[in-house]
Parts: sequence; structure tokens; C-alpha cells
Amino acid sequence: VAPVVAAPSPVVKTLPSSSPQAAARTRTRARTSHTRRSISNLSDLGATGARLGRLRSAPSAPTSLRRVRRVVASSFGLGLIPRLIWKSDSGAGTFGAALAWAAGGILWALHAPWWVALLLAASATAASLWSAEPFAAGGADPGWVCMDETAGTLLALVGLQGWPWLLALVVARLADIFKVLPGVHAAERLPGAWGITADDLVAGLYGLACGWLLAWIL
Repeated sequence: VAPVVAAPSPVVKTLPSSSPQAAARTRTRARTSHTRRSISNLSDLGATGARLGRLRSAPSAPTSLRRVRRVVASSFGLGLIPRLIWKSDSGAGTFGAALAWAAGGILWALHAPWWVALLLAASATAASLWSAEPFAAGGADPGWVCMDETAGTLLALVGLQGWPWLLALVVARLADIFKVLPGVHAAERLPGAWGITADDLVAGLYGLACGWLLAWIL
């Protein structure tokens, strides 16, 4: 009987498993990379938000210029007072004329030469033409625009004092309100800022003429 020889057991090769330390290092590197990406994304988002904030907070040049013109056209805000008080632009022109009354009263008190008042009236006229232009589209004449009343009233006061000064004020204001004297209504039909300003200048010339006539009589 032949001897029975036991077959050798097969050798099973196993892959070496990773050590716990290597797995921990791998997880640490993954977390670090994720954290860096998150920080980078947050930084980019913050920079983008800052740029958008600057864009929103910085007013555009046209908008800023329009605001300046609005302030000047309203006789430095006086024409906006009626809207704040009684929710209407009615009477805004009188507020604009009041600025001229105050300026003329100061010139009267200082006994300023006539050419100072004329220079002031010319400056107010230029300010009215410049500031009212954006608001005169389509023949519009907003009630709160009253630098034209300031200019016309200043023109009426050139070289006058005393009773002639007061008469010029009254005539110029009434001529602008009622527009029944020749030339006042026609001047208002001029295009753009000229139409807003010219009728007040014509009314101011009527006041100036009446004031000088009274001064000559007295």
C-alpha cells in the first residue's frame, strides 16, 4: 500500500492593510484641503460683496449733478417748503421771491451801488437757466422751481431804495402771478429753461420801471 502524502495547503497572499496612522494623515489632509477651499470661497465672496457695496454707495455723476440742479432751481430749497407744509407747490414762487427780498434788503441796508444788485440779478438769471434745464422737458414748469422768481425780483430792485423799492417788489410779483401785462405770457412760451425764466424777467422789468418812475416823481 502506497503511503498517503498530505497535499500542501495553498498559500494565500494578503495585501497589507494601511496602518491607522496613514489613514489619519489622509483624513487630515482632506480636511485641510476642504478648509482652504472654503476660506478661499469666502474671501472671494467677501471681495465681491465689497465691490458691489461700493458700486451701490457711490452715486453716479449725472444723478449727483441733477440733485445740485434741483437745490439751485428751488432757490436753495425754499421752493420745496410749501410741499412739506401743505403738500402742494402753490406759493413756491413767493418763497423764491422772498430770497430776493432778503438779498435786496441787505443791499439796501448796506447802501450798495446799483451795479451790485445788477450783478446779483444776472447771476441768479444764469443760475435759473442752468438749473431749470433738466426739469423743463416737454414745456414743463414745475411749481417748486423758483430760482426764476428770485432772478426776476432781484432785477426789479436794481438801484432802488425806500418806497420805490417796495413798489417794484409788489409790481414784479403781481405781474408774474397774473401774467396780464404785455410780454409776460409770451415770454413763458419760450422753449426749455428760457420759458421758465424769461416771464419772471419781463415781470421784473415792469417792477423796475414802476420803481424808477416813483423814484423820479419823489
